[in-house]
Formats: sequence, structure tokens, C-alpha cells
Amino acid sequence: MAISEVIAVGGVAASYLAGSIPFGVLVARSRGVDIRQVGSGNTGATNVGRALGRRWGMLVFCLDFLKGLFPVLAARFGGPRLGAGAFFEFDLPVLCALAAVLGHVFSVWLGFRGGKAGATGLGAGAVLSWPAMLAGAAVWLVIVAVSRYVSLGTILGGVGYVVAYVVRTIVFQQASPFDREHVAMTIFCAFVVALVVFRHKDNIKRLLAGTESKVELSRGS
Repeated sequence: MAISEVIAVGGVAASYLAGSIPFGVLVARSRGVDIRQVGSGNTGATNVGRALGRRWGMLVFCLDFLKGLFPVLAARFGGPRLGAGAFFEFDLPVLCALAAVLGHVFSVWLGFRGGKAGATGLGAGAVLSWPAMLAGAAVWLVIVAVSRYVSLGTILGGVGYVVAYVVRTIVFQQASPFDREHVAMTIFCAFVVALVVFRHKDNIKRLLAGTESKVELSRGS
């Protein structure tokens, strides 16, 4: 195995470990709360916001976003320096993105449990395709503002990201989502959206039953 390949494997592993950092648990613990024993028991920003207040939820969201962004950013700019070819330019950033998201959802520090992939997936996706990220974020904002359901916003925001990426690839880049340079990203998009939906299966049941909790956007403490 070439040294560049060893570094690439190390980068993917480091991305997983970065994604595994349970910021929701750490922030809540700093406030004397075990977030896994409060509310939904989820370690993500929404549950932290409900338990501790909006500013703490926003802090966790930003930290989870950044732990998805930085590993992929390093792969995006460092990959081509490791070696020539499509793998280092196109595939390695996607693999690091996937590792970071899986780390968040299946954290090694929490017995392979974790969050629901929203914020970390958005951070990773911002590097892979920032126009699609903006589209997904816009969908999230509109859905949450109108419905007050963060879970619904997260699911539809993920779908919005995928649609925006595919449309941009086909219409503006005049390429197929399954071309060599796009296929890894296309598979990543499909997998992460499926993962987000799966992780929100209980929320979907509550949405259908009309019992899903709404977020209080005015709560700032």
C-alpha cells in the first residue's frame, strides 16, 4: 500500500473519530444534565435546545456542523496533494463525509449510538456542494418556520439537498449524476437521506399521529 493510500485511510478514520465527538452530551454535561436521560434522549441539537434553551441547542448545532465540515474540507484540499486520479479528487472527500456522518450517528464514545445525522450531514454536505447545502438549509428554515417541526424540516431539507445537487449536476454542469466524478457523491446523497429518514422513523410515526413536539422558536434561555 502506497503512503498516500495509508494517509487516505487514516483520514477516513480521523473523520469518523471527529464525527464521533458527542458535543450534545458534553455541552449538556457541562450544565449538569445527562441529555440521554432527558426528553427524547437524543444527543442532537434539538433535544439539547429543548432541555437547556435555544442558545445551547444552537451551540451544539454549530459544533456538530463543524465536525462534519472540517474533515471533508481537509480531504477536499489535501486529497489532490496525496496523489493524482479521481479517487483522491472526488472519492476521498465523499468517504470522509460519510465517515463523519456515521461517526455522529454511531459514536464510538457512546456505545455506537448518537444523533440523527442532520447537522453533521449538513456540514459535510456544505463542502461537497455548497449550492445544494444552501438549498437544503432554505428548505429546513421554511419548513421549521411554518410547521415548527424540526424533524420534518430535517427530513425535507435532506431531500432538498439531493434534489438541488442532482438538478445542478444535470442542468448547470450538463453531466450525469452517475459520471465518474459524480457517482460517489450521488451514492452518498442517497445513503445519507435514507439514513436521516431511518433515524427519524419514530418522529415520522409521531408526525403521522399528530403527537410530534413542536419547537419553541422564541425560547432563548
